[in-house]
Amino acid sequence: MKSLFKVSAVCVAMALSPACLADFDGDKAAYTLGASLGQHLAGQVQEHQALGLELNQQQVIDGFLAAFKGNNAMNDEQMEQALVAMADELNRLAVVRIEQNSKEALEAGLAYLASNKNKAGVTETESGVQYEVMTKGKGEKPTAEDMVKVHYQVSSVDGEVIGSTLDRDPNMFTVGRAIPGWAEALQLMPEGSKYKISIPSELAYGDRNMGAFPPNSTLVFEVELLEILDPEAIIEAAKAAGQGPKQRHHSEGGMSGMGGMGGMGGMGGMGGMGGSKKGASLWDQIQQ
Repeated sequence: MKSLFKVSAVCVAMALSPACLADFDGDKAAYTLGASLGQHLAGQVQEHQALGLELNQQQVIDGFLAAFKGNNAMNDEQMEQALVAMADELNRLAVVRIEQNSKEALEAGLAYLASNKNKAGVTETESGVQYEVMTKGKGEKPTAEDMVKVHYQVSSVDGEVIGSTLDRDPNMFTVGRAIPGWAEALQLMPEGSKYKISIPSELAYGDRNMGAFPPNSTLVFEVELLEILDPEAIIEAAKAAGQGPKQRHHSEGGMSGMGGMGGMGGMGGMGGMGGSKKGASLWDQIQQ
């Protein structure tokens, strides 16, 4: 229905030009208005039912028709109380769902890590991070203070891709500001390397609800370390261009919007579990 509203907006913007008015059909417009409201209402009911809320759809329809005809069987106070009670129940069901998903994610992650560490070519560090060398670079290894440029793809343990930079620009960030598991693994990678890195939940985002994946999720990254950057050159170039920070990379203090985690830039703004605080970042310096 979004396209319908866009067309309507265009007609209004054109001050009801003859081209718009010529196609007006009152019956079709009235039907479309009812259908659009019905679609919106049906979508809400389906979302509520997906959480486990039991709703009598016939009662929804009856309530709509009664209110439309001015024959409402409930007064405003009664409806408000019913809506508040429904909101409370939805919140309760959402918490239950998150807790269940979190438990399942933790169990799946532990099972994956237990199996993955026995695969040929996989190394497990003392902290529990597992990595596999896909391509071995010949450059230097970054330190926690270095800024790096990387391409990555991140998946759940069942292989579902959560986000990627492969269809957009690489990410640049300071190694020590990444989530702990990634910060550790990056320091093992010579420049030019590509590793598959499996990060236990406690070294990723822990029990935080990030939205794009459940709490306690083990994350699997394919990371290509493209370059260890010269911080001074970056600062000067950014100053000269008058540019500020790019969208934050999701391995840092937050998964930037993961609605692209299609770049992970979509995911809805996920505050992350960054590494240690290191004072002003390079981008902070640029802004000073």
